[in-house]
Amino acid sequence: MAVMLAAFFAFHFASFIVVGLIGVVVLLCSLNIDAEGQDIITGPVTPGLLDRLLRARENAPSSERARRRTARLAEGRHLALARFIGAECILLSLVSGFVFG
Repeated sequence: MAVMLAAFFAFHFASFIVVGLIGVVVLLCSLNIDAEGQDIITGPVTPGLLDRLLRARENAPSSERARRRTARLAEGRHLALARFIGAECILLSLVSGFVFG
């Protein structure tokens, strides 16, 4: 009986951890997508590539810039919702772990 009870509590504790990890993954993914949308360059970039990227951004027609701005605004709502869900999963995991653990 004690083994079954210990397994039951271990399973519930592990499920709280999994919910928290899912929240962290969702939060990090939304932050990464947002950084890509704002043209924040991450990772190793050669000076030539950076120069080409900056020149392409400067020479883009106004319609292209307007399209990117509109797409970023539309994406922003979904990313804000994803961040909220990720933070909620983390908070739920912490609270549930302390209350039920």
